[in-house]
Amino acid sequence: MHRKLIITAVASVYYVLSSYALYLFGAEILLTSLVLFGIPAYALAKFSLAPTPVLVSIILLGTGLSLLLEATAHVYGLWYTVGVDELRIFSIVPIEALGAMVLQVLFLSLVYEALFDDGVYTTQSARKRYGVFSLLAIGVFFFIFIHSLINDRIFGSASYIWLNLSLLGACFISLAVYRVFTIQFLDRLVYFVGVAMIPLVINLGISVANVHKVFANYNEYAYTFSFMGEMVPLEEVILVMTIPFFVATMYEIYLDNNA
Repeated sequence: MHRKLIITAVASVYYVLSSYALYLFGAEILLTSLVLFGIPAYALAKFSLAPTPVLVSIILLGTGLSLLLEATAHVYGLWYTVGVDELRIFSIVPIEALGAMVLQVLFLSLVYEALFDDGVYTTQSARKRYGVFSLLAIGVFFFIFIHSLINDRIFGSASYIWLNLSLLGACFISLAVYRVFTIQFLDRLVYFVGVAMIPLVINLGISVANVHKVFANYNEYAYTFSFMGEMVPLEEVILVMTIPFFVATMYEIYLDNNA
């Protein structure tokens, strides 16, 4: 109990000071993710003695998720990610956005295991997923790349809603197939999503204020509201809740000791 209180106090002070500094100095996307997610992830990895195979598998998972989000956003015009050098993979996925999402997924996975699960890692499951997650990342990207070439809108309108539903659908299908949807896991997941949303909302605020993400295709959004002086779609808030749900579910099923 005392350890969790100390961690909570230290994390609160860190995020208050760092988020203010990032906003004040107009930090770019990769530096923001490094401060909000990269440094805490490094501390958690050292603290919890996370093995290298687990970290590599999480990075591959984060790469696949980043390619899915950014490539879909590019095809459907859901948002525009602004980087410093504007380097993009095949002119679609920003390199900086990919790195930022990988750091975010790494942070979320380590928080889930170290603070909400039993803190016990397994390397066997992680090694099994190297190839699977690599193929996932490559397959997702090339699917979106080909889709952008043929310019055929599979999802049609409200594609941002379909993106969220696709991630949630993948979670529930995996939970049903592997039968790990227990009351204990659901309770743990709800608490985790609630806590994980705090740094994610901070990141969203800084991203909007410092112009890391620009939302302009209002025809694709179900509803928009003003946040940090800019218009933000409701689907982005849903995505903030969906990402930790997705990460925790994929980690629990495919990388944890229950896999």
